[in-house]
Amino acid sequence: MRPPPELVPALLDYAEGRPERQDGVRAAAGPLGRWLAAREPRWAYVLPVDETRWNDAEDRVDLLRRRRAEDPDAARELLASTWAEETWEDRQAFLEELGTGLSDADEPLLETALGDRRKPVRDVATALLARLPRSAFAARAAAEALALLRVEDEQIVVTLPEARGRRSERLSELLAAAPLSTWDLELVSLPVADDLGAAVHAGWAEAALRQNDVEWGRALGLLELLPHEEAEARAAADEDPLSAAEPLEWTWGRELSEAVVTSVKRHREGGARGDYAFVGYRIDPTLDVEPLRELGGRDIGRLCDVAAIRAAMLSEFA
Repeated sequence: MRPPPELVPALLDYAEGRPERQDGVRAAAGPLGRWLAAREPRWAYVLPVDETRWNDAEDRVDLLRRRRAEDPDAARELLASTWAEETWEDRQAFLEELGTGLSDADEPLLETALGDRRKPVRDVATALLARLPRSAFAARAAAEALALLRVEDEQIVVTLPEARGRRSERLSELLAAAPLSTWDLELVSLPVADDLGAAVHAGWAEAALRQNDVEWGRALGLLELLPHEEAEARAAADEDPLSAAEPLEWTWGRELSEAVVTSVKRHREGGARGDYAFVGYRIDPTLDVEPLRELGGRDIGRLCDVAAIRAAMLSEFA
């Protein structure tokens, strides 16, 4: 579906200077958008990426993001061509765009970034390399992590790594970097000695999120990694559906929507305070939440307003 042609200029204006809107507008505007952009410099973000502008583009992150979506290998080579001359802030920002289309071919550049003098750059490289289970980094991380955990008398015993800061935090970092294939899934159910269970599970949870592993997500209770229907059923059955559903960033079905609305009411009547406005963006838009307004509060009002706007939009499409 395309917007009416007479609205395309306004649509292009809507995303001018707003990178978070531009992918959607670029797709919706289609060929007419590109035709118009060729005649109006303000809308140049709609045009195909011109690699010759890499060194002098006004928004180089956006240029790299778009090129990465079109051709991941070409985008990586573009970044590698100026890597040594970039500021560390730019290296960090550019590196984050490699998460799109990430593949084993990105490993050499990420290994280079792993030796960067700046920790934020190294942190991004570490997170991306942890998503490449066949990488040399993953092998190193697995070997280091394996030396930290052992099973004795039906419990996990931890050898804390050497670290300048909190050793438990370093433990979590090392476990997060290792491929989950390093471990047997059954380890999740074992107790951890010396009150280090939270640190061990935090590392495994981060690894599951990075590696998008459904089975580990299920074992660790990470609902956002599960199929939507299963995740919603689990969240609805939780003793606190509001908290359980918060990581689920999609439009919820009727059962979970009703459970969350009931949970919001229970939270507020019990004196708990929090930002509940996000619920309005995710609940079933056909659900009537107007009675919640009686609870008061700007966040509750925002929840109801957003839900009402979505319901009105849905009725217009019907």
